[in-house]
Amino acid sequence: MLFARLLPLLFLLPLSSPVLSQDVKTQSVPKTCAVTRPSEHPFVPPRPYLANGVNWFGTDGLWTFLPNDGIWGQGEKTFWFREEWGHYHRWIPDEIAMKLTITARRLDAPTPPPEISAGPTFTRDWKAFMLGGISFPTPGCWEITGRYEDAEVQFVVWVISDTTAKQAAPLSIVVDKSCRIEPESDPLVLGDHVDAFRDDAICHLESVLSSQHIEEKIIDGQRSRFTVRVAEQEYVVQNPTDKPAIFIVRHEVPKNWIVDSDPQPCCMDGSTAVFRLNAEPGQRVRLHVGMHRSNSINPN
Repeated sequence: MLFARLLPLLFLLPLSSPVLSQDVKTQSVPKTCAVTRPSEHPFVPPRPYLANGVNWFGTDGLWTFLPNDGIWGQGEKTFWFREEWGHYHRWIPDEIAMKLTITARRLDAPTPPPEISAGPTFTRDWKAFMLGGISFPTPGCWEITGRYEDAEVQFVVWVISDTTAKQAAPLSIVVDKSCRIEPESDPLVLGDHVDAFRDDAICHLESVLSSQHIEEKIIDGQRSRFTVRVAEQEYVVQNPTDKPAIFIVRHEVPKNWIVDSDPQPCCMDGSTAVFRLNAEPGQRVRLHVGMHRSNSINPN
């Protein structure tokens, strides 16, 4: 069954980049709530799902992703994945989607059950997945269980009130490869701007360089020569507000180019490398991004 009331949620989150929505809260979890931390239960999904930059959790039969701090707000979207769903090029058929069930119970106090929905289903860069929603009646320590046929995923989260979550969430500042501030940024930063705009006090580029050199490699006992083109630039971003901020740097990567700098992007959104930078109020942060492309040189 498809739930129409979930459709507006799609426009609030880039579906191919869940990592952008993770770890945005700074509240602490009480010791009485043993939240599930993905880092303590590492899971690597099959290709083409991103192995890095996403807090995957689950099994080969069913998996999802979780916040690294174990904290959710009272209203949360859930994303569910299964390898066999990747064979569907459009919607997952209803008779398949209906096999997914999601339940939740509060562990630290009796409370009415939350409102839960599962569906609709989508295909994006990650192939097919299912989108759900949970509306918790109260904050507290909650156990969530997802089941599909004989596969089960169970985890514990600390749920905080929506008001607290909103107050605790850092501002989001999205910039592109040219250091333009994108309209998806926090309204406090956008001000009266409707379209992307430049503000060197928030983001500017330094050391924009390009070069070319020749490399030689021995491949299968044969000496091969390559022309290597290198492009690099340094972002300098500064949080102009009195609140913590997360800069989301979206760096377009041309076809056949490889990002080889450190740190690596947290994820790829199509052909765009996505980086996340934390910045305290007034703090300035630098990010170096380097790419290269190699072309073989045919011997004369």
